[in-house]
Amino acid sequence: MSTFRLKIWQVAETCLFELTWGAGLQRSAQVPYPDKLAQQFQSWQMAYLQFYRSALRARSKGSGGLAAPDVDGRSQLVQAEAQFLSAFVYWLGSADLLGIRSEIAKAAMGGEQVDLFLACEPLALARLPWEAWELGTEFGNTKPIRIARTPANLSAAVQPGRKNGRLRILAVLGDDTGLNFQADRAAMESLGSVAAIEFVGWQAGQDAQGLQETIAAAIDHPLGWDILFFAGHSNETDLTGGELGIAPGMSIAIKEIAPQLKRAKERGLQFALFNSCNGLEIANSLIDLGLSQVAIFREPVHNRVAQEFLLQFVQELVNFRDVHEATIAAAQFLKVDRNLTYPSAYLIPSLFRHPEALVFCLRPQGLRQDLRRWLEPWLPGRKQAGGLAGLLALSILPPIQGLFLEPRLLVQAMYRDRTNQIPKISASTTLIQIDEDSLRGLDARKINPIDRTYLAQVIRESAKLQPKTLAIDFLLDRPTQEDPVLAKAIRELNKQNIQPVFAASRKESGKILEVTPTVASRPDQGYIEFYPGYLELPVQNCSIGCPFAWKTVQARSPYLNPVAQWAEGWGQFWFRPVFDFSIPPEQAYKKISAKALLDGTPLPTADVVMIAAGGYEQAGISRNGEDNLHRPFAINYWDPGKGFTGAEYHAYGLYHLKYGTYVYLVPAVLLMGLGALGGACLQQRNLGGRSRVLVFGGVIVGYGLLSLQVYIGGLLLPWLLPSLVFGLYGLPKEKV
Repeated sequence: MSTFRLKIWQVAETCLFELTWGAGLQRSAQVPYPDKLAQQFQSWQMAYLQFYRSALRARSKGSGGLAAPDVDGRSQLVQAEAQFLSAFVYWLGSADLLGIRSEIAKAAMGGEQVDLFLACEPLALARLPWEAWELGTEFGNTKPIRIARTPANLSAAVQPGRKNGRLRILAVLGDDTGLNFQADRAAMESLGSVAAIEFVGWQAGQDAQGLQETIAAAIDHPLGWDILFFAGHSNETDLTGGELGIAPGMSIAIKEIAPQLKRAKERGLQFALFNSCNGLEIANSLIDLGLSQVAIFREPVHNRVAQEFLLQFVQELVNFRDVHEATIAAAQFLKVDRNLTYPSAYLIPSLFRHPEALVFCLRPQGLRQDLRRWLEPWLPGRKQAGGLAGLLALSILPPIQGLFLEPRLLVQAMYRDRTNQIPKISASTTLIQIDEDSLRGLDARKINPIDRTYLAQVIRESAKLQPKTLAIDFLLDRPTQEDPVLAKAIRELNKQNIQPVFAASRKESGKILEVTPTVASRPDQGYIEFYPGYLELPVQNCSIGCPFAWKTVQARSPYLNPVAQWAEGWGQFWFRPVFDFSIPPEQAYKKISAKALLDGTPLPTADVVMIAAGGYEQAGISRNGEDNLHRPFAINYWDPGKGFTGAEYHAYGLYHLKYGTYVYLVPAVLLMGLGALGGACLQQRNLGGRSRVLVFGGVIVGYGLLSLQVYIGGLLLPWLLPSLVFGLYGLPKEKV
């Protein structure tokens, strides 16, 4: 954290600025104080008081409601605010102050939290809303610079807070003439989970003189307090440090209770909140007494504005934000969420801090609270949490996973191609496709199911390629009159030491549709269903059937690991191999139409021959066209065309199973967790705007390149969702 002190004092018509920081470093400047700025500030004050002309927490009469001003009154306040702030910002943007502004902004852009302690003389200068000074924005800094007030003169050192026991809060409820403190009481009572709260204050019929002594004695309690809260009427006074209205017609000056406040400070009192009007002198007096922090309103404040501010302030406190963050957040709430109802109200809260004191915040009590305090810096903000929840939901939806997998494999194919990292292994599978040309001239009634006499011809011709295994990707579960012809062709394969493997199906309620005995007895067969994108592997011993491609390769291929089995029970495909379409199709298999084969087109020998449907319209088990699938993006990159058959998926599977070229999918959820952890670590560094973009962007790009290369080694690291999670932590963190 970087700390700067800026003292501003007015001499005649000139304002002197003196900035100090670090080990004796300083800058100074002189800027004329324009009469026009003072006039516009006075105009704004008049418009403000005219709009909030009743129920002020100063000595005045009125109900607790906001008077209904005419449209012109509100319009005049909005216009007066705009004119004043425009002149104020213009004045602070003077070239004479460039050196001061740049020094402060430079520290903020380095990623550190910057606190600026501001001291103003005379009091009229301190009334200006210095918190509206958006330091650093002209230099591109987006990290807020926290502005705190401090007295021009300090005569007391800060004391450490109370070390033992539960936090203690003293709430003084003063004169409620024209006001309503129910919301104040409820807000303070909401702190009961983290602190012990004691209320003291005026009640109807109570002796006012005795109340002064009661309040003084409560402040002077031997156990001490951590927080002092006051709600009621208050005003500035000369020489007495301000006065608090504690009962109708009765006030107590800060100077009168200074001894009790000093002792309370020595016993651990650190923070005071005055939910009342005109608190500049009150804050100056208390900080000068040695209190750590005091929050006040510089101008008269409407009763409801004070209540709205308090509710937001307390909400921030119970989320364990420090009082400076809580003050800023509560003022921002008035500006953003309540500006239409309470215009200009956001300009009047201020926090006074002793420059040597640690900023105060509530400390969790007990194991659960300690855990929350430890976790809090790592937790996401409100919008970040919503984004994380949405991304998590996306990551566990199988259809969405498939959508993300396709473009990922396309990018991987392009990366392999550009970096020349395509495996040199030659295809050992020949895919014989019975396509539209092959079926031309056949009886339409013998296309689905396939004409088994024609299939026998293709099998006999395929045997000439001398394969070790001949896989038949047609479901032959129903007997037909042509079965003897096909059965004879199958027996001939056995005589040639060619192992036939047949397709089976698990479609009907989990029952496997097997090859009819009229074609082959006790055949090797495997089910042909799979989830597009993921390689089908069996469980140990294939107790409920084996996948078709796995059965074709058999002992050379693995089983589905237990973790993948468990995940599949939840509908997830974690740690399961994917079809690696980043390898070109011609690298995985060679294909030829059955017609070309029967016409005598010469082909080299092959280890495996697969006979399958080649994209004709009727191909499918339960409906026509079922076997004709969407063409993957990566396949289209290698070979633009239309359609992609189930047999081509199986051909890729044969390639992976035969050569062991497995690429296992690492769960996106796991990497999203790592992304969140990494993002939270970087978030703790409080990087500035440009540095944040460069660091987070660089990590995301670097991880993308790493994931592309790691894929070559057999692990598919999802990029999009983990990068989005990581990037969410690069956004400015909102309060939860």
